[in-house]
Amino acid sequence: MLKLLTAILVLVLLLLVWKAFRERLVLGLKAGMAVYLIVVAVRLAQQMTDIDRLFALGTVILAFLGIWVAAWAITNFIASRQQ
Repeated sequence: MLKLLTAILVLVLLLLVWKAFRERLVLGLKAGMAVYLIVVAVRLAQQMTDIDRLFALGTVILAFLGIWVAAWAITNFIASRQQ
């Protein structure tokens, strides 16, 4: 029961933080992905690439894209509920 209460409290706190800072969070996610892509591109250009590194890069890019889409969907949902 304590774990459930803690999980609910954490979820509520995350939603409140999201509501207060959603523009900054979305900008931070976009900036973080851009910086990461630049760093990875430089590393790939300097080293010999193999299929494992390219697969890891694709996985990370998809993860960032998934986080961005989720953030966008939550932001639009919250915005539509406020109107």
